[in-house]
Amino acid sequence: MGDYTVNAGGTVSKSVLKNVAFASMIIDHFFALLFLYYVQKGVITFKWAGDLYRVGRFIGRFAFYIFAYMVADGMKRSSNKLKYIRNLALFAFISEIPFDLVHEGVFFDKGSQNVFFTLALGAISIYIVESFGETKWPAYILCSLVALSAYFLKSDYGMAGVLLILLTYLCIDDYYKMIVLPPIVFIFFHALQWYLKGNGYVFDPLAFFKQLFSSVTGEMLGMISYVLIYFYDGSKGRQLNKWFYYCIYPLHLLIFYFIKLLT
Repeated sequence: MGDYTVNAGGTVSKSVLKNVAFASMIIDHFFALLFLYYVQKGVITFKWAGDLYRVGRFIGRFAFYIFAYMVADGMKRSSNKLKYIRNLALFAFISEIPFDLVHEGVFFDKGSQNVFFTLALGAISIYIVESFGETKWPAYILCSLVALSAYFLKSDYGMAGVLLILLTYLCIDDYYKMIVLPPIVFIFFHALQWYLKGNGYVFDPLAFFKQLFSSVTGEMLGMISYVLIYFYDGSKGRQLNKWFYYCIYPLHLLIFYFIKLLT
């Protein structure tokens, strides 16, 4: 288990995956939280601003696929899985105030929760599967409840994100299965969540398939990240302190909040 790798002959370390994921995330958040804000205020007015915004959000699609893989890989390798889950949960709560400040300008908003909650719930679902061993169906029922909790909690990516993490873990020993099954399930439930948010529980096939098409064209772009994951060799590489990576998320949200506040 500890010697697991996707590609023993690869050239990409865990530190490279982390750096790409965080860079992608920060670029995405810059365009979603600052660039769009200044466009709406009329500060940014050049004619290709819309195209630049779409490029920035396109780059941002890589982040969550890599984060989902990193949680699956982390749970596969960790010698203390409960501590790993604890750290994710701890930063979910630490990050919530910066997340709500930059999105809604308030200290707490129950309308949405940050992505660390999704990552923690995904890790919990993996822990459940591992704990049940060969008795899979009770574990899958519990994992479904965990995924639903992400939906009702309204964490970033919600149940779709939890399922992506769990299925990535379950398929992680088969690269080609991993790049097909988890993304298909993820995109379907991503579309379902957005459909329910806009239409409630009344099913309109046309509206759903429009949302599904939107999710396919948006989130499938992130699957390019699997090319990088293919070359992951299982090594740690040159990493900064692990707490630095945990802190990047709440810190960059706080920085973006104060930039918006002061301009």
